Amino acid sequence: MGDARDEASAEARSDVEGAHVEQSATGPQGPCADVGGEGGRPGKKTTSTTADTVAIIKAAMADPLLRGIPIHWQDGWEERANDEGPLVPRGLVLHHTGTVDPDKTKDYPTLNVIINGWGELPGPLANFGLGRFGDIYVIAAGCATHAGWTHGFNGLEGNDSVWGIEAENDGEEEVWKPFVQSYVYPRLAAAIARATGFEADMICSHKEWRPEPITRGGKTQKAKDDPKDIADNMNGFRSLVRELLLNGPQPRPIKSMIAPSDYGDGTSWTNGFGFFDGSPFVYLKGGGSGAFVYRFDLPDYEVEDSQASVIATLASADVAAGSDVSLFVNGVLHGTQQVQASDPGSGGVQYQWLLPESAFNPNSTNVIEFRVLADAQLRNGLSIFNRVIAPIAGSEIRVSIPFEQLLPTQPTYDAAFLSQSVPALMIAGGTYAVSVTMRNIGDQVWRPGRIRLRSEQPADNLTWGLNRVDLPDGASVDPQSDVTFHFDVVAPQTLGEQLFRWGMIREGVRPFGQRNAAVNVMVAKDALFVRQSVPATIVAGTTQPASITFRNIGTVPWTRGASFRLGSQGPADNTLWGTHRVELPHDVPPGAEVTFQFSIKAPLTAGKHNFQWQVLRELVSWLGQPSPAFEVRVMPALTKAATFVSQCVASPIPPGAVQVVAVTMRNVGTETWTAGAQFKLGSQNPTDNARWGTSRVPVPRDVPPNAEVTFTFGIAARDAVGTWNFQWQMLQEGSAWFGQLTPNVEVNIAPLQAPLLDLCFLKTTNVAQGKVEVFTATSSSGHAAGLSSVTRFSSADAGDGWFGMHRNGNIYFVKTRNTASGKVEVFTATRSSGYMEGLSAVTRFDVSDGANGRFGMLPNGDLYFVKERNTGTGTIEAFTALGPTCSTGLSTRTRFAAAEAGNGVFGMLQTSDVYFVKTRNTGSGKVEVLTATSASGYTAGVHAVTRFAAGDADNGAFGVLANGDVYFVKTRNTASGKIEVFTATRASNYASGLSVASRFGSGDGVNGVWGVV
Repeated sequence: MGDARDEASAEARSDVEGAHVEQSATGPQGPCADVGGEGGRPGKKTTSTTADTVAIIKAAMADPLLRGIPIHWQDGWEERANDEGPLVPRGLVLHHTGTVDPDKTKDYPTLNVIINGWGELPGPLANFGLGRFGDIYVIAAGCATHAGWTHGFNGLEGNDSVWGIEAENDGEEEVWKPFVQSYVYPRLAAAIARATGFEADMICSHKEWRPEPITRGGKTQKAKDDPKDIADNMNGFRSLVRELLLNGPQPRPIKSMIAPSDYGDGTSWTNGFGFFDGSPFVYLKGGGSGAFVYRFDLPDYEVEDSQASVIATLASADVAAGSDVSLFVNGVLHGTQQVQASDPGSGGVQYQWLLPESAFNPNSTNVIEFRVLADAQLRNGLSIFNRVIAPIAGSEIRVSIPFEQLLPTQPTYDAAFLSQSVPALMIAGGTYAVSVTMRNIGDQVWRPGRIRLRSEQPADNLTWGLNRVDLPDGASVDPQSDVTFHFDVVAPQTLGEQLFRWGMIREGVRPFGQRNAAVNVMVAKDALFVRQSVPATIVAGTTQPASITFRNIGTVPWTRGASFRLGSQGPADNTLWGTHRVELPHDVPPGAEVTFQFSIKAPLTAGKHNFQWQVLRELVSWLGQPSPAFEVRVMPALTKAATFVSQCVASPIPPGAVQVVAVTMRNVGTETWTAGAQFKLGSQNPTDNARWGTSRVPVPRDVPPNAEVTFTFGIAARDAVGTWNFQWQMLQEGSAWFGQLTPNVEVNIAPLQAPLLDLCFLKTTNVAQGKVEVFTATSSSGHAAGLSSVTRFSSADAGDGWFGMHRNGNIYFVKTRNTASGKVEVFTATRSSGYMEGLSAVTRFDVSDGANGRFGMLPNGDLYFVKERNTGTGTIEAFTALGPTCSTGLSTRTRFAAAEAGNGVFGMLQTSDVYFVKTRNTGSGKVEVLTATSASGYTAGVHAVTRFAAGDADNGAFGVLANGDVYFVKTRNTASGKIEVFTATRASNYASGLSVASRFGSGDGVNGVWGVV
């Protein structure tokens, strides 16, 4: 297919994971640990941490959310990492340790295992540890072995993309300490997210990362269910993190405990705040008869659309029957009940008071007084807001409040931004219709008058003429329902980019949820700057062309007769560039654009000089905004001088391959560069190195002052595997080096990755949704299962070009017909975006070549074109565009005669070698494989007979993998009635290889493009 065989150089991912270790008091033991895969590696420690990850961890641990929580920094955490490469975290995975230890008094008994690994699992097994009593352990700043094989989450894949937290819990019978589950765990997650720069949506449980078992390399890893309990309510966990990120560490724990002074019989009372068995509590301790008074700060907690309940259980053995039991809240009596007789040992009778929301003062101290007007004692406890608050025994009265009560988990107000419609351009003072669509992802109904859309950044700003938008039509919005706010805005009078940002607010309480995606609206008046072309450098006293384009967005035509012109700014009317006015080239009606093309003469003073212009009506006023201020560097008038313009250099490069590169320089001196005068491009870093096969490239033509020249040449990856510098500079041989150096590029020489041997199918016809669909049948599943997804490409494009897939799962489409630009265009759809986003670019190739050969994209982003027809050389020709938008690349003839055009399939490999799978007119009666290698200048290569019969030429798709193996996807006349996959390996001299039936029916053989990666 086109060219799924160009297996991309995706980064290798870990095939082992772990950290779910069952551990006895004497050491770890096995069945919960995830081991095996394609090489469980030893616990090799590398320096794959970065200054960035170290700084992120330090910032996270200093977050106010973690204030007061003990943090333990483990020796060597800054350098600790596994051997999977640098950690570039874009998300977070939550785990529990699965530790089996009968002594639950230990805070983090699994620490050594998490640091050092276990069995085939290389340490570290997490970046952070969380003890059962709430202590935090900082373990590793580098990549940790915790997430394991794909599936992944929200586009994340592999241990090197996510932080990991391992919380101490056996995953079975152990109950989380409320302080850990509902207080520390979400705060730690929020602090890491804030310091790293990702949203709550990028936090997942291990259960979400691996919801199903996966088999690879003959080994199976089970589905995950951790962390216990939390994994089953991750939406609530993420909402809590989102709330913490938005509103800070609110609400806070109990602030104070005030002993009564006007109740009791004068007995001494003590009071305080602390932790007991991992939970916070407030208490009063006293004795004697009289009223027991519980006085404490209620958290910022709202009871909405319901009543709160306060419950006490009293036994007549301790509280005399007939005694009065009264409840006061903030000094207001809320009812008195009489103690009833109860049987001995029965535990007593429960008494309940239902309280309205109005009984409590939000955001302030509330006093609850429970009065037993007798010589009485509470036995079984007190419950508030329907939560049991702890037993009370003896003369000590202890009220324990779980931290869940202190956190705003109920009710939950949360919102997700879905879409918006906002004009990118507005005229100052104009009125424009906009819309913002949000989803209620909390558990509370949004009610009119209480929930609104509010302007943000800054909050309540009136930039757009209003700062609140009511729920439409006075209607409520139920949980999991969407609402679209349609409203009109008035563009401000301040010109330039203005931020359009809105979010949800609960009036009188706080904002909540996601805000809309930020839009920088361009506010303009009369004249709008569109674009400009200005030299970045210019030699003092020389002249170069410049152009500036403006659009007439006013109501008056611009005409020469009315004295509309372009004038200099920064400062106004300056003559720095040789003139201060440019005449209008033609009349410009409202809505039309005009390009002012003129020559500028550089000032004689070297340095950076401001270049800025604006439309004006002479003797009337300046119009709209000026062009953006642009600093032009004026170079001294030197005989020999050069500035860097651009370069196209691909990375990685396979060892031994020849890669075409392009470097463009500008002559900013006074002397013409000629080959006869020995002007060349020379290698630097270090000077005159020949690591790329050459240290000199002569100028291809004469280059006069102010002109540019592009050096297009091949480099050979001769050095060992690793990263090597690519940097060049102009020189005159025998005279001197001169001018700017090119920016240094670190080119990675890396071995080609082994093919996955996954079958891929891009279905372009007979699709259900009018979109191209992508399917795979993975080798690891025996080609029985794989990916199924809709892409961003329309099925109407099926006949307009070449589709293909790379090894990393990304799809490309090279459009050779019906393009808007008249050029060949290239598009991609990335797997990480769910195939909804990717590159869109115009290339250097003309659409007239669309029918003259085969187009494809290499994994490094280069576009290739193997021209089979209408060649000027009588041979098959090969071309590349170095990066899809580069204006230059390879252009060469090959060793293949143009007459071979109809005899098989041509393509290009990642090594830049051209391959030819010859399926017709072979002398052997077999399919043959031939190459023209870049190292030979495309004059020599492989010629071998394969195991495939030439009679299969019309029965499917042939291609070549990066390692030289030939593949054949048989779509017709299969024995199994399925699409079948075959390979002929280079190692077997193309005599043997894979033979397997896939999950696809042969009926789909004509419905799209097939290939192997």
